[in-house]
Amino acid sequence: MIVYQEVQVDSYYNYTLNQVDYTSEIEDLGIKINEGDDEVQTSYGFTRFDTEDEFKNWLKNQRVTRTVNKLQIHHTGSPAYCNFYKSGGGHENELARQQSMKSYHVDTRGMNDIAQHFTVFPNGKIVTGRSLNSNPAGISGWNSGAICVEIYGNFDKGQDTMTAEQKKAVIMLYGELCKKFNLTPSTNTIRCHAWFTSGGTYLGDYVAGKSRKTCPGTNFMGIGNSKYAIANKFIPMVKDYMNGDTALGEPPVAPAPQPAPSQPTQTIGGKYIVRYLQQVLNSDFKAGLVVDGLYGTKTEAVVKAHLLKAGSRGAYVTWLQKALINRGYKISADGIFGTQTKEALIKYQKSRGLSADGICGVATVKAIIND
Repeated sequence: MIVYQEVQVDSYYNYTLNQVDYTSEIEDLGIKINEGDDEVQTSYGFTRFDTEDEFKNWLKNQRVTRTVNKLQIHHTGSPAYCNFYKSGGGHENELARQQSMKSYHVDTRGMNDIAQHFTVFPNGKIVTGRSLNSNPAGISGWNSGAICVEIYGNFDKGQDTMTAEQKKAVIMLYGELCKKFNLTPSTNTIRCHAWFTSGGTYLGDYVAGKSRKTCPGTNFMGIGNSKYAIANKFIPMVKDYMNGDTALGEPPVAPAPQPAPSQPTQTIGGKYIVRYLQQVLNSDFKAGLVVDGLYGTKTEAVVKAHLLKAGSRGAYVTWLQKALINRGYKISADGIFGTQTKEALIKYQKSRGLSADGICGVATVKAIIND
């Protein structure tokens, strides 16, 4: 007997588990449920794509009459990977799982259809949802003109680690949707559910205690759900795909940084943000650090010795201000630690569960680097 997981949600997703037996419905529709079935299927009104070309060809032929100008990012939360993969080594039928979600949305939530347009499964397969000509039921206040994508799994820290197959499919999907609807990938056109309140107010970033949820997860793709992570890590991967880069799923390689800290690059992420940090520490404090992008004991010792606080000035302050700006805080990168910088820093520290003292030390710098 095949048992699929129905769901309870606090909005449209994040399911708690109730056992629902869909075996009879599956058999009545003639869906194959044997493990390892790779045949392309259309059932329950949904279509499953096993390859990139299948999806691209399908999308190319879709006639969408409404205006699409935005893309949403979600994770299911629950069901998670543990609900998809079975102890025997197989996995659930993707189409039946999609129907299970629809049944909850329609029968329990009272919706007229499944909430999302697409679901991307852990094995990289994509399944269609509601019609592309219908607005989704994904983010209150940000559904009109949107495409809603559910990424199957729980990508909060300590939970599921996204598979390479799923990651590749996600990047391809957003890239192809941007091509289809002539969208330029940015945080204006691609947003996480975590950046909104339950009432649909746009926060501009994930803010613990204010955001509706963590969706698509605090460790989404290993980069997180912050605006900075999406802008500087996820969106560049989508752009690389659109530009023909075949190395999908890996962060783009940043160009070598400019040696002069007074004119640092605007793209700071991963090793790059550490290189920029090391440059400004050398500039301001004659630290003599090797600019290698590695945050080790020597770099941390300099950070620990030079706290940034109200009244601080210099390139190190500019580094902090640009990091805050990239996370959505509206301040000037003038190298002067004034009232606006302190207020923005306190807000950032609160959003990351840090001591909100308005002083930038080791804990805050580490949070920025790992954000």
